[in-house]
Amino acid sequence: MTQNGLHSTDDLIAALSADLQPTVGWHSSIGLGVLAFVWVSVINIMFWVQWYGMQQNVIFLIRDPWFITEMGLAFATFILAAYTTLTLSTPGFNSRPLYRLNIIAVACWAALLLSHLVWLKLTHQPVVFEQENGSQCAMGILLYGLGPAALLSYFARRRVVLFPRLTGSAVALAATASAAIGVRLCCATSAPLHVFLWHYLPIFLTIQIGAYLGPRFFAKPTSRPALNPRRR
Repeated sequence: MTQNGLHSTDDLIAALSADLQPTVGWHSSIGLGVLAFVWVSVINIMFWVQWYGMQQNVIFLIRDPWFITEMGLAFATFILAAYTTLTLSTPGFNSRPLYRLNIIAVACWAALLLSHLVWLKLTHQPVVFEQENGSQCAMGILLYGLGPAALLSYFARRRVVLFPRLTGSAVALAATASAAIGVRLCCATSAPLHVFLWHYLPIFLTIQIGAYLGPRFFAKPTSRPALNPRRR
């Protein structure tokens, strides 16, 4: 910790950019980027659902409050993460408190699934552990999220990435949360233990990988000074 109360490089960057003002029209720029990401994600979800088909009864899913709440939370999470990604690349915008909302959303997602498990135990209903297709669900989340992740990374790299680590984790969260909706619709089971182990945990692990790869992917390459030509 320095004399100015700075704990990390992120604190130093935040302090240096605190007096900056966002460019004119940054609201519309971020809004258009998020809108484009949402449309691509929805088209991506529809494509995979059309390709694999829904494996469960649609009427049953619509009437299941746990499923509706989970899908609503997933949809809100990937929109929030996409918005956070672009604000993290906007100088003068204090986006780190906004990033904390993403952490809260991920925690609420886990709490919802664990609460469903507790409710099943309290109501003496069987807790089913479906692991036969678990690895396919985990791989599906990674596969479905490639397109949205590439698009959002492209949008971020065209801006000024001030916090590469946070940006990397936000991109990973936005992409995998949107992919989780498609996998959830194509999955043959709604067992909360299966969803927690094979749907939620891959998202959580991908966020950590995104935070690790962020500084390596979003860091601007440093230009090497030109060498003076030899005099003949």
